[in-house]
Amino acid sequence: FSMESLLKKIHPADLEYVQSSIANSISDKKPFNIFFRYLRQKGEIKYINKKGRIIVDDRNEVTKIFGISQDITELKKTEEQLKIFGLFEKMLSEIYIFRQKDFSFLYANEDALRNIGCTLDELKKHTFSEILKDFETDSFKKITTPLVKNKKDKIVFFGNICREDHSFYPVEIHLQLIKQNESWESFPSFSNNVYLAVVLDLTERKRTEKELASSLQEKELLIKEIHHRVKNNLQVISSLLNLQKSYVKNDHINHIIDESRDRIRSMALLHEKLYQSKNLSLINIKSYIHELAHNLINTYCVSGKNIKLEINSDDENINIDLGISLGLIINEFISNSIKHGFKESQEGIISILFTRSEGNKYYLSVKDNGTGLPEGFDFEKTKTLGLQLVKSLVHQINGKLYINKKSGTEFKVVYNFEDT
Repeated sequence: FSMESLLKKIHPADLEYVQSSIANSISDKKPFNIFFRYLRQKGEIKYINKKGRIIVDDRNEVTKIFGISQDITELKKTEEQLKIFGLFEKMLSEIYIFRQKDFSFLYANEDALRNIGCTLDELKKHTFSEILKDFETDSFKKITTPLVKNKKDKIVFFGNICREDHSFYPVEIHLQLIKQNESWESFPSFSNNVYLAVVLDLTERKRTEKELASSLQEKELLIKEIHHRVKNNLQVISSLLNLQKSYVKNDHINHIIDESRDRIRSMALLHEKLYQSKNLSLINIKSYIHELAHNLINTYCVSGKNIKLEINSDDENINIDLGISLGLIINEFISNSIKHGFKESQEGIISILFTRSEGNKYYLSVKDNGTGLPEGFDFEKTKTLGLQLVKSLVHQINGKLYINKKSGTEFKVVYNFEDT
């Protein structure tokens, strides 16, 4: 064919290179040896190796260009195939290539053959669906349907691959369908549609997960045991205080012992809740408030007082440190209402509110409809241990304390969740 017809069919990306190479050859009067892509009808690409020499006359002027062209497409495919297979051999993953039609193997890299325990020739006696444990041919076809119908470019699924010795190992499989009419510059062409499977061996990951799960379970059991023992020790201390109280005839000292016992019980209850909880670092504040408040009512309302509880709490989980602080604060507020807000045989209501508002602010309110605080009561100047403890705990959680003396007494604590 003529040079003009040749240039018209050269791949646009190679045209400048071909023209430059031939121009240099003409200028230097030297032979040329060039490689380029040639466009045939319907867009088919052929790889051409063209060798030629320049013919000059007696005056050293160019008269002809003589050349021979060779179709090296198959050679180029083989070269590309060797390149890509060379890359496959260097990959840490297992690589399998198998036909779409019957899942028969065409290729597997060294890592795949080493792990499965056979040669490529031995592997070619099987299909990909046969080496997948728990997968029949029909079920595997169903998995690949999104690829066949062009709904997905790649699918990922989990399974187990059977080795030659009938053992198996867990894998994560990334599967792609390479169709015959697709031209991948970095991938070899095949005579039929094929699947490319990149397989990740999950043996070590599964072993690590199992070890971590076992370690976590051991730690959870240990933490549960710690909470259980702390709760038991606090109950022992509470029992010792009750025993000590039976030997004391002084009402003032007995009152102090009761207050200390109640504070210990509030902490013991928290550890009991944590012991019963699935999450060993968080406690459900709603359940905690309900049980703590009812325990205090049952303890103190044995002298004829008829006090009802109204509890409205958000269903929130809080950490153990905040739980201890709030538990002690609630204990002091309820104890104060029962002891000082209601006279003997007086009926009344204690309302407890715990809620979260916008901006991560939490509100804790303990209100009674009793006689209220004494005239001239100044919280900042009070010397009672209970209220001094409340001030310290509120400061500890970066909160603010408010007191409302209308229609009984209301203690309200406001704190920011992010500060706790």
